[in-house]
Amino acid sequence: MQKATESLSTASANHFSSSSFAVDAAYAPSSILLCNWHVLRRQLLQQWTLLTSADLAETGPNCRRIAALISQKYGIATHVVENYLRNFERTIPLL
Repeated sequence: MQKATESLSTASANHFSSSSFAVDAAYAPSSILLCNWHVLRRQLLQQWTLLTSADLAETGPNCRRIAALISQKYGIATHVVENYLRNFERTIPLL
């Protein structure tokens, strides 16, 4: 039984790590911020003054792309910025 379980987990690991299963994580549905984009955009521009309207127009409400942009401009780790954005997203209304 243990051998069958090990084989299954190895097969699963190989399947999901193969190049045929390549998905651009920046465009995954979970990376889209679900809140009022105009309010969020205004708040981001006020708080992160190195960001421009053009930067945010290019990224749209994509959490990973915004995090990468802030990381690049401010030198903050991307995962820290993503957590900040997810927490901030909860405070902004949906409409």
